[in-house]
Amino acid sequence: MFGEQLVPESELIIRRIPPDGDPKTVKPDAAGVLRPTSGMMATRSGEAGLSCSRKAVTPPSALLAQLKIQGKDPSGWMVCEIPVAAVNALGFNVIVSPTEIDPGHCEVRPTGELTFSKGNCRKLARVARIITVGDDPKVK
Repeated sequence: MFGEQLVPESELIIRRIPPDGDPKTVKPDAAGVLRPTSGMMATRSGEAGLSCSRKAVTPPSALLAQLKIQGKDPSGWMVCEIPVAAVNALGFNVIVSPTEIDPGHCEVRPTGELTFSKGNCRKLARVARIITVGDDPKVK
């Protein structure tokens, strides 16, 4: 990770989650907390890391607004929140990687021999929680 800036452990990162349907994108845990499914914490083919944003730089409302810029309807989309310290504890790093439309963009990347296996995606999902839904007027 030489030369790459890490997001501090004290920060929170956020990630967009598509509307729930088939396949399921969210489900409540045993305590009733709504969390993304492990599939929503997996990388796509060819991706080095899991695309997220720094909550301190890009608020949830701005993250959802980016969908319109990308030509997508934000209805029903959700945002999950993940503590960087929890991501690091699982063996991943969070790398600063701003984009043209998202100055707070970052990527969750594995370290060493770690991969985005189904088990590791499940662990990431367990430390994430849904904080907002795109139609929610309380989104900040």
